[in-house]
Amino acid sequence: MPKEAKPVKETKILRPARTLTKVAEAFTHLEVTVAKTLIAGDELADADEKLEGASKTATLELRPDAITLEFLERDTMGASWFTALRDEFEKPYFPKLKKFLADERQKYTIYPSMGNIYSWSRLTPLDSVRIVVLGQDPYHDVGQAHGLSFSVLPPTKPPGSLKNIYKELKAEYPDFVPPTTGDLSPLAAAGVLFLNTSLTVRAHSAASHAGKGWEELTGAALRCIASRPAERGVVFMAWGLPAQKVIKRIGVDETAHLVLRSAHPSPLSAHRGFLGNGHFRAANEWLEARHGKEGCIDWGVLSASRQRTQKEASISKYFAASGPWAPDCGIAPSPMPPKLLSTYVPLVVFPVLSALALKFTVGNVVASGLGAELELQCPAISSNATLEATPYRLEYTGLPSVDAALCPLVSFFHLAFTPAVRPLLTYFLGTALSLVALPALEAVRSNHPAILALPIVVGLAGQLFTAGATLPLYWLAFILSGAARASPASSRSTNISPEHAQAVSFGLLAGAAVPSICLFVLEDPLVTALWQLFPMWQFIAQAGHLLIRPVKPGHGAASGFGWVQALYLAVFIVSSSIHVGTLAGAPSLRDVFVPSVIPRIGAAPEIKVLDLLQWDAVFAFGSTLLATVWFARTAGQALAIMLWNLVGSLVVGPGATIAAVALWRESYLHTQVPEEQKKSE
Repeated sequence: MPKEAKPVKETKILRPARTLTKVAEAFTHLEVTVAKTLIAGDELADADEKLEGASKTATLELRPDAITLEFLERDTMGASWFTALRDEFEKPYFPKLKKFLADERQKYTIYPSMGNIYSWSRLTPLDSVRIVVLGQDPYHDVGQAHGLSFSVLPPTKPPGSLKNIYKELKAEYPDFVPPTTGDLSPLAAAGVLFLNTSLTVRAHSAASHAGKGWEELTGAALRCIASRPAERGVVFMAWGLPAQKVIKRIGVDETAHLVLRSAHPSPLSAHRGFLGNGHFRAANEWLEARHGKEGCIDWGVLSASRQRTQKEASISKYFAASGPWAPDCGIAPSPMPPKLLSTYVPLVVFPVLSALALKFTVGNVVASGLGAELELQCPAISSNATLEATPYRLEYTGLPSVDAALCPLVSFFHLAFTPAVRPLLTYFLGTALSLVALPALEAVRSNHPAILALPIVVGLAGQLFTAGATLPLYWLAFILSGAARASPASSRSTNISPEHAQAVSFGLLAGAAVPSICLFVLEDPLVTALWQLFPMWQFIAQAGHLLIRPVKPGHGAASGFGWVQALYLAVFIVSSSIHVGTLAGAPSLRDVFVPSVIPRIGAAPEIKVLDLLQWDAVFAFGSTLLATVWFARTAGQALAIMLWNLVGSLVVGPGATIAAVALWRESYLHTQVPEEQKKSE
């Protein structure tokens, strides 16, 4: 039998020992049994040493009816928090708060039970906090609140807000299996502080204890965390405007800590920015960068899939050490190879699309005889050759090999200027701005993957090998690099600065749009040859703009969302207008848009040119529309994007449809931008 605690002199300050080492000791049901020994302050160290030995489980049982409001903090608050907040107990507001609670308890039922009011402090000691999840006030119905924000104990089913939290975890970590219970204690014990700004509530009366003093105490608790130096920085998750106001009021230094902002997970607001916010993965990315992998939170401790046998757990450990298939920091590995949809499917689908595009474009050029017909337009220049005999075999650059390569391209496009092909050429080039804008903007996004850094390479490859064959490979790299699931801009990892957004807009206008207009208006061989290099002109115009108007020092974190938004809106308007105009003016949509599945052997050269452009457009737009599905964070978003792509392509055209999805993605990334960044736009 354990020895009884020594009597404590009244002159000594009482504080609890850290004997609550297990979640089960913190909670048994709504009325908890608080298992701990009350020890005088100068005897705490000795007691902790004893607890490390054979008497670790020998703790005095403090019955719920023994907990008094007068000594609530002393009896139920975790030791580290009691020490940090003890000065608050002497401030004028605190006795008033305690008197208010005493009066409320005489008249009403109060949640949570007294033993659970400070359960957050026992489960998550001050030094162990890595993430703070701010709530407002406790759940106010029977069997819900137990001291952690958003959390409920079994057998209570997860409320709507918690269900949405599980949905987002599932979207960010596909291996996560939403549990049927709502107890967040395992995460709390792992370093996630689930803290409400008001710690009590009257039964069935939301926010009934707001403004009574709890906000000052919890604000002090948050300041204890926020005062940490940068090397011990934490993540604050501020869901909803009230939580964001608290963060602003306590003055969190966002150079030392990460603040993630979004809508509240409540069913009433979750679809306005919470679902798809990427906060759980963004938090772990930041923690890993700051503290290493050991600093991450294993969100999978809540997953129902953790109910595995020991054999399955061993398989999981095997996959954790399996090279490139090991999952990202943030959730325990699954015995199934992870990321089926984000890795295997793109690896199969997009290369197949690229190969098919080559078959139906370059392959058909050879099979139909179009290549040979174009070569006839480009004979070798001789001393007695005339301009009339060789209208496209000109000295474009003075380099014979380059001029010889440019001649068939110029011949091809001048066949495309004929009445049979011109409507499609106008449509394709006029609505393809989104195909050019997306890679250009992704290349200037902060911390973009290196493989996406040079859209000029993508553009020139598209000119040489067709856009339909090139873009599927670009989107494959985009998805596999993780860019498709970029984190919100609050992490400062997905931001596009105003200067970069303006430079991209100028590059598209001066380097792509203007040359394309000249191509149609002038129909001049030299202009056509120069147009083939429009990715280079776009690159030069963009670089020149940045040279004249560089990114200001310290301005890289500013958001250029307004410029990006304007660019995508302009692309949408132009593309949709051309689409509607083409549909209204074309005598036969089939002749304009539908290619032949077999080479057009024996057809006129311009019809063969039309067929190539049709297939090029099919694969260029089709692969990009397909790639936008990977922008989704949830299954619902993926379904919505697929439906929009189908309907939008018919109504406003594929170019405008892609611009709309890109704008939606950019708006989502911008949702999390801190206020100081938004003001700089």
